[in-house]
Amino acid sequence: MLSDAQRKGRKQELHEKIAGHTPYAVLRNNIDPPWIGLTLRKLAATRRLTKGREQIVIIFLKSRCMVWGLAALLGLSLPAMAVANPLDGRRYIGPTGEKGEEAYGDEELTFYDGKLYSVDCARWGFGEGIVTTRTADDGIHFTAETRSEKYGKIVWEGIVQGDRIEAVYTWRKQGWFVETVREYWFKGTRQP
Repeated sequence: MLSDAQRKGRKQELHEKIAGHTPYAVLRNNIDPPWIGLTLRKLAATRRLTKGREQIVIIFLKSRCMVWGLAALLGLSLPAMAVANPLDGRRYIGPTGEKGEEAYGDEELTFYDGKLYSVDCARWGFGEGIVTTRTADDGIHFTAETRSEKYGKIVWEGIVQGDRIEAVYTWRKQGWFVETVREYWFKGTRQP
């Protein structure tokens, strides 16, 4: 077991080893977050930390600390720094129907916080689904998956061109012996 003086000396020795070798060394002002020492002690206790690896672990831990510290300094959270979904805040209303058939009613699709929500499908217990988008020359392509505990899942695929949206969504429900699969279409216009 190391005494406090030995621990402090060892810590100072490590600081001198990595001084000038990391971007964090310039900003650190000899102040370490307490969890760095705890992590090093845990690694040393499991005998996974050798002298050569110790420096690498410290550099990694301090660089992670820098990212969070900078985000806190700027008043940002990491999710807020993520790129916003280009469809967020949009709402589309239009006819929908089974593939190859006439429309049976209207559908309302809403995009918010990187998610898709279908008003028509909500009555069957389908919630919101995370949207993945890809911007191309012909518009914004999107995919999403919504789920219902009782009625399975719906996979949405579509394209937004200006104020118009066209989508195909496939409903899948696993039964006792057979999986039900139905395809539907949706064509809508953007609403204020």
